[in-house]
Amino acid sequence: MVWGGYKFYKGRVYRPRLEAGITGTVDLQGSNIVLTWEASLKNVGSSKVDVRDKGTGLRVYSARVASGVAKAQAVDWDRHATIPVFEKHEWIESDEAIEDADSLYIPRDAVRSLKLDLRVVSEGIEWNETEVIDVK
Repeated sequence: MVWGGYKFYKGRVYRPRLEAGITGTVDLQGSNIVLTWEASLKNVGSSKVDVRDKGTGLRVYSARVASGVAKAQAVDWDRHATIPVFEKHEWIESDEAIEDADSLYIPRDAVRSLKLDLRVVSEGIEWNETEVIDVK
């Protein structure tokens, strides 16, 4: 009974648990889109979690404009940029929250929507969060 309780406690309480978030807004400026993004990360576990630079980042995509669609089909995405995030943080303590934000210029070229893919990597574990933003 004690061993089972220890394994449950050790396996659940000290398991790395992060909540990742990504938001973005767009501003149209002539022939450019200004994407302003904010990435957030909160450690909801009970132990420190290392944040690795390699593999951690934000990818920005735009939807490829489709013409003549006869039936529902998946959207094809073109990648515009891969941006490093949380570079100033080697780790995140228990119950700590961190944020990173910046802006990016993207050529408008009939872009209808943008997709933001946030990926955070730590010791063989990754957390992913995605947001799609309409460009009007």
